[in-house]
Amino acid sequence: MHVHGCSWKYFLVAHFRLEALLLNTTDELKTYLHSPPDLLIYPFGQENNGEEAIIYLSSITDTERLEESIKRPLNQYFADPLNHEYLLFDIKRSGLEIAKQLDVICGYLFKGNVVWISQELGSAFAFDLLQWSDRSQSGPDTELSLTGPKDAFIENIDQNLAMVRRRIANENLVIQQFSVGTTSRIKTYMIYLNNGAYSHLVEDLTSRLNAIHADLVMDTSQLVTLLSDSWMRFSLFPVYQSTERPDKATPAVIEGRILILMDGTPIGLVLPTTFIALCQTPDDYYFPAITGSFFRFIRITGMMVSVLLPSLYIALTSYNQNVIRIQFMLAIAASREGVPYPVYVEVIIMMILMEFINEATVRLPKIVGGTATIVGGLIIGTAAAQSHLISNIMIIVTAATAIGSYTAPNQSIGIGLRIYSYLLVIVTVPFGLFGLILGSGLLMLHVSHLNSWGVPYLAPVTTSEWRKLLQDTFVILPKKLTLFRSKRRTKFKEQQL
Repeated sequence: MHVHGCSWKYFLVAHFRLEALLLNTTDELKTYLHSPPDLLIYPFGQENNGEEAIIYLSSITDTERLEESIKRPLNQYFADPLNHEYLLFDIKRSGLEIAKQLDVICGYLFKGNVVWISQELGSAFAFDLLQWSDRSQSGPDTELSLTGPKDAFIENIDQNLAMVRRRIANENLVIQQFSVGTTSRIKTYMIYLNNGAYSHLVEDLTSRLNAIHADLVMDTSQLVTLLSDSWMRFSLFPVYQSTERPDKATPAVIEGRILILMDGTPIGLVLPTTFIALCQTPDDYYFPAITGSFFRFIRITGMMVSVLLPSLYIALTSYNQNVIRIQFMLAIAASREGVPYPVYVEVIIMMILMEFINEATVRLPKIVGGTATIVGGLIIGTAAAQSHLISNIMIIVTAATAIGSYTAPNQSIGIGLRIYSYLLVIVTVPFGLFGLILGSGLLMLHVSHLNSWGVPYLAPVTTSEWRKLLQDTFVILPKKLTLFRSKRRTKFKEQQL
């Protein structure tokens, strides 16, 4: 509906009963909110006695739409009520009638609504004119892609929801809204497919989201800590999947998992997850099956190298020299000539220095971060080797370990593997290869006992779903071959019947 060029399509239509009139609402509201600088009150009427007023927070309100859709029509009405009575009728019908109570009015103001208090109508109306100062949509920062879509989640939850709806245009898409945080009241969406998601998980997450009593929840990483059981918080490996890519979150929803979006953060949560899911990237499916399988194999191999290589180097050079060829052992001995420290001290020093470089690269500004990385590499690579503090082979081991850890597509699991590599080094120092095997066995035992909201962490490797194991775990089958296998299984079932 348009009135003199004014659009009312943004406003909700609903009606509620009022019980009292507010003559001093503006003064009471200023006191109640401690007179914030962005609280603006626009009075109407010839007497200007505050009986007619528009109240809004300028920091989160679209002032252009406010001027065009509300202020201008109301000014016309109060200038000539008889000739512009239809304007008042349209404004009343376009607003959401609310209770004239301080807490109710403040609740609507905090959500970007404009509240019109009308003494003439004896009512208060709220108009949704929310406008956050969001950054423009750009590509992902932490999950870069060689091909595929370049859009990424941003801090605006409604725009993030639009990205999901753009990819899942289905009537079975269910979106539940929650307010998280007793003080912050951050809008949160739980997104899943009806009759496609885990029903017990939907009920469990609904009850947990409603039971959160924290004052302030700023990010989905804090939210998942509040949603998790106590044992999950002490695990080195994440039992959730965080992503900023819509093309990674929407396939998870179609698979039957649950996506949680939170206002003010560009990271979405996918629950439940598995170790294999954390090793996958959308790029695996944008390339041919053989190429995607090769990328995934390289990725998993690099993650294994980052965990095992430092401990393996200590075991082979200090305790189990008879396992390697004599020529290689002589090369290692020649490289370590003049190094005053044992091998395990050399490994620990280099691993800690790499952690220093990683942390400095993340925390420093982009302009300085590249310089810090180059300087750190020169110090570790050239100066340390020439001064005989470390060996040349140790530089290769350190570089291979660092590069292998960077192949993890999920930062949380990459950090967990790096921490566990320190634990493996501690076990390997007194026991050699036996300690490495023992530590690796304990790692597998720990991971195999993990579950993500009822789903085994190593599924489908540790489950009986062998078809999924062959189709999309360590290798990716071509789509036509997958469809052929599905049709063949269907025909076989029909013959059995």
